Amino acid sequence: MVITNAYITGALRCAPPQNKPTTAELANCQQYLLQEIQLLSNVKAVIAFGKIGFDTYLRALKILKNIYK
Repeated sequence: MVITNAYITGALRCAPPQNKPTTAELANCQQYLLQEIQLLSNVKAVIAFGKIGFDTYLRALKILKNIYK
């Protein structure tokens, strides 16, 4: 499989101990994910890996939806 024009990001900017981020760690990095989503205006699909990735992405979409009401 060849993947082109893809952008990969994460819910966090650093790896927490045992790869289990706290709510505070996720909140600290949230601003970066929000900025990335806003800059990627031509997104056709999002693949979220894991519960943390999925939940963080949905939370970010809700925040952006409230900002642009």
